[in-house]
Amino acid sequence: MSHLYRSIIYYNSFPSYNWMTQGEIANSTVAGWMSSPGHRKNILTATYDREGIGVAVSRERNEVYITQNFC
Repeated sequence: MSHLYRSIIYYNSFPSYNWMTQGEIANSTVAGWMSSPGHRKNILTATYDREGIGVAVSRERNEVYITQNFC
């Protein structure tokens, strides 16, 4: 008796999602900001000594919105 299959077929009819951990979201966001000349300039400006970051999650659209403000 053989325990090997000749072929395995599996169909996934569910939509796929790109799930990210909180750390991956943070790293991706900062990498995006550092790739943007305007954001990078603000992040590296020495005259700013405070920063605010806001995060909002849209459950309807499965999206995360992140903003920053330097003071």
